[in-house]
Amino acid sequence: MNRWKATATAPILMPVSITRFCVSTSADGPRFFYLLTYQNHGGWAQNDASLDTVHTLTDCGEVTDQVDEYLTSIAMSDAALQDLLQTLSESERPTIVCMMGDHGPSFLTQLPAKQGLDEQALELAYHETPLILWANYKDVSSALGNINITDVVPQLLRAADMPLSGYYEQILKLDEEMPVRGKFGVCQQADGQLLDYSTAWALSTPMQAYNYMAYTNVADKERSTTKHFISPQHKNPLTRHGFYGKLLPVKKSSNRQ
Repeated sequence: MNRWKATATAPILMPVSITRFCVSTSADGPRFFYLLTYQNHGGWAQNDASLDTVHTLTDCGEVTDQVDEYLTSIAMSDAALQDLLQTLSESERPTIVCMMGDHGPSFLTQLPAKQGLDEQALELAYHETPLILWANYKDVSSALGNINITDVVPQLLRAADMPLSGYYEQILKLDEEMPVRGKFGVCQQADGQLLDYSTAWALSTPMQAYNYMAYTNVADKERSTTKHFISPQHKNPLTRHGFYGKLLPVKKSSNRQ
């Protein structure tokens, strides 16, 4: 079996086709495309080891073959992303690309480099993934360190010079002070110090404000103030999903081709 070979029931979305579609689509005004790929999703024992093109130099014990398949999948995703960005860089249509993951591989705790980490550190490592913002018309790269997944949308809107709602402005304020708010009850301050959720709540006024706004919008509609979720220049609320979704850290990276 070759997990990278298209079949009649599971075709592979070729990056060239995706790129051509994005570039050739003609429309007045902005367009939004969302692509979810399972290219490097588990499990990682689907292929014969002879099909792996990337091999770890570290002996990872019984998960070594899984690591090789995972790294091979990552390399293929990188190649597809490079092809997409290269083509978009030649397009005259202003475009911003955001690439991110949601969590690491399940075998992470079995890797030699992760041995000896406490439970909090392991949780952070498992939920730390790359985040890339890239544009073909200006430099949007920056080094923000770790940020929450809920912070991605306001960062993307800011990169696109779009107006922010009160809710997203509050998220950016919180990001400066408490960039990681983990669903597993661990928070990380801007200086890297780890705190439990209750301590973080007591120390951070922006965090209290953020949680109040999220709660009232989701669970207490009668007290909810809609204006917090509407951008200044638009009458329709911005996307409201993700308030109580995966509050996980993602690591910012510079744009690349």
